[in-house]
Amino acid sequence: MNPAYLDTYTMISLMGFGHLLMLVLLLAYRGGRPRGRAFNFFLAARVLQGVGWVLISYRGVWPDFLTADAGNISLILGVAAENIAFISYRERWVRLERFFLSVAGLGALVFVVFARTPHLIVGIGAAVALVLHLPTAIVLLRRRHESAILRVMGVLFAIVSAAFVVRMIAGFRGTLEFAVSPALVQSSFFLPVFAILLAGSIAMALLLKEEDERALRDSREKYNALFHSTPSAVFLSEPESGVVLEANAQCRELTGYAPEEVRGRTFTELGLWQPGEREKAVAAAQTAGRLVGYEIGGRNRIGQNRTWLVSAGVVRLQHRTLLASSILDITGRKSLEVRIQRLLEEKELLLGEVHHRVRNNLSQIIGILQLQADRPDLSAAAVIEDTANRVRGMLALYDQIYAGKHYAAVPGREFLSVLTERLCSAFPKADSVRLTLEVEDLEMPARIVSSFGQLVNELVTNSLKHAFRDMPEGNIQITLRQDGSGYVFEYQDDGRGLPQVSDDAGEKGFGTILIESLAHQLGAEWRMSGSPGVWYRFRF
Repeated sequence: MNPAYLDTYTMISLMGFGHLLMLVLLLAYRGGRPRGRAFNFFLAARVLQGVGWVLISYRGVWPDFLTADAGNISLILGVAAENIAFISYRERWVRLERFFLSVAGLGALVFVVFARTPHLIVGIGAAVALVLHLPTAIVLLRRRHESAILRVMGVLFAIVSAAFVVRMIAGFRGTLEFAVSPALVQSSFFLPVFAILLAGSIAMALLLKEEDERALRDSREKYNALFHSTPSAVFLSEPESGVVLEANAQCRELTGYAPEEVRGRTFTELGLWQPGEREKAVAAAQTAGRLVGYEIGGRNRIGQNRTWLVSAGVVRLQHRTLLASSILDITGRKSLEVRIQRLLEEKELLLGEVHHRVRNNLSQIIGILQLQADRPDLSAAAVIEDTANRVRGMLALYDQIYAGKHYAAVPGREFLSVLTERLCSAFPKADSVRLTLEVEDLEMPARIVSSFGQLVNELVTNSLKHAFRDMPEGNIQITLRQDGSGYVFEYQDDGRGLPQVSDDAGEKGFGTILIESLAHQLGAEWRMSGSPGVWYRFRF
């Protein structure tokens, strides 16, 4: 066999099996990792070119339509796929991709129709490859600042384009035959193609490595940003032992320990669990598989009980299974929630109390009006005036409650001061009466203040209306003090005293009847004396 034949077929065979070998190596390198668009096109290129060169190597053994025709069409499509792979690295050029596919399809059609002689096979194949390689060389050289690898590949594609120019000219001039050709022309073609085969596969692997490193770097930056910037304390620990491997700076704010003090130790060793909380958390994690917004009782370095909101789950890092935990201290929020809940319950209770008080007050007004209606000795105007004075006592109570926002309890001293001042302002002769208050600094439950206020209202009103008649001046003294869990209220004036009446209810005065009724509402034990003056003592 002619050595030239042997050299040509050997190079063609090496090209075919070399492409397939690079395909296997690239697949082994990429393994089970995700594959991008560029990598997939490059794999397709290696398959198509490898099959194409293998088919051409069997020319003369198999029919031409299975070797020269099918092989060259496969090479044309493979070259298009390889060019798309390199220009698609990190950036997709849609128009150029469509151009390559269109050139490959049209070139394959022209090759099938017109490539009927060896020199036309070489010339048409070289022309189509040149149209595909030259734009790629230009694009890669324009993107040379992105990567040194792209710069090298741009130069190689430019050299291969020049080799295809030489081969295309030689093919169309008929100076190159497939079987016998000048060594210089053959070498000028096969050596750059071998370079593209080897360098292209290595370059694609390096580009993929760069992409992996860039993705890893971005992932690490995101991880660091999340790990160190999150407002929660984040821990990485061993799932079984609980030993902390890593902690962020918020660890100090949560626990009082610096991150370096926590590493290599467990929360149990550091005393950061409240009794029984670790067992509850482990049981909850085993049941649900992870913890999301789970409240745990913890402690800080100085032993203060805290409430932590924990989210935890298993993660895989560097082929290790770890437990990632995010912990937020919600002690303040829990205290606020408890306070809000207590206030809501108090408001609901007070709303019921308000309705109850209003009902009682209305009942009192009705009772007063009914008692007044049984007194034929008074005119309608006098009845209305008496009733109005008694309602003023109720108004003073509510002014005191809502203006001072004392919903549950009312300051006794302040309440009596406001109430007596209003009562005195309703009687012109009150200017000649000296009223003395001796009231301890105490608070009275709002639920009893209504009846107590009506009692004070009745006593003061009776004194101002009747006790000092025909007297130039007078004195009223009111005393209120705490007595154990109850109160002692004393009232006295130095007026004319009470008229002598029997215990018969029919002979009792209206004021006496009302005082007895109010004392009964308070559940009070009481005594009285009079003449001269009047004195009352109530214990409730």
